[in-house]
Amino acid sequence: MNIIYQTARDFETEALVRLYHSVGWESGDYPERLRRAIEHSDFVISAWDEERLVGLGNVLADGGGMICYVPYLLVDKQYQGLGIGKVMLDRICEQYRDYMRIDLISYADKVPFYERAGFRSDPSSVGMMRCQNGYGNRVKEE
Repeated sequence: MNIIYQTARDFETEALVRLYHSVGWESGDYPERLRRAIEHSDFVISAWDEERLVGLGNVLADGGGMICYVPYLLVDKQYQGLGIGKVMLDRICEQYRDYMRIDLISYADKVPFYERAGFRSDPSSVGMMRCQNGYGNRVKEE
């Protein structure tokens, strides 16, 4: 298997939906919003197995070098455990190496992955979100 990494952000909507649904993420239920969100990200890294999109990470940055946020980092369920997520996260961290902080929200079972990459939780803070317009109705599938 030869995984190719790219920074282009023009994806076929169907490829995004398939990837997001492969991990049970509700974002795939909003194909046009998802496509626009990725297109308007400050940085995108994707992983490809030939023509198949198998991984994606994106970043929103403040532009001032203070904080950037990683809304999505996901790898197709069939490709997990092969180091694809690590490569994408390493490239994000390299791209934003001059920023003061890289933030993200992790599912509890993925915390060790991020800790190995140098991320840590801050016990004095809690990640919060406000879901709107019908989003956030599904619980992450195990």
